[in-house]
Amino acid sequence: FDGSFEVAFGILTMGRVEYRVICMTIWMSMIVIGGAEPVVVVLKGGEEVCGLYNPMFAALPASSGKGRASQYVKMTISEPLNACEKLVGDGFSGSAVLVERGSCSFAEKAQHVERAGGSLVVVENTEDSFITPVANASLGEYDEVNIPVIVVNHSGGLVLRTGD
Repeated sequence: FDGSFEVAFGILTMGRVEYRVICMTIWMSMIVIGGAEPVVVVLKGGEEVCGLYNPMFAALPASSGKGRASQYVKMTISEPLNACEKLVGDGFSGSAVLVERGSCSFAEKAQHVERAGGSLVVVENTEDSFITPVANASLGEYDEVNIPVIVVNHSGGLVLRTGD
């Protein structure tokens, strides 16, 4: 595995049945909690992973039509994996960057990815649960991030790490 592959981002109708059910269940629970929207990360080979997106960060890439995913973008794995400091190496420009949850805020991770040229952050949760990526609005953290942030569960992150 060379560390990068292509992904797109789709609406609920893009997922296989089990992912649509998971995404819909998550979405219904998030209506009560507020803020998050389910999204399907579509790998070019056809595999799909459900995640949560917070529109308080920047907008997701536009879809290519109703019921279709956005155009494919390169997925790159962060170095360091937690993205809590400046990213090391090249190849992040225009990429969706997979990072590991923990050690710093979602906003800090997104800022490091953005400074490295990344176009989107996909955070792998440490557990097989879904959480909403949040920032501290009173400190203006949402305003300091100009790229979208998505969180996938641990199993989804493993799929994205291998690019299968």
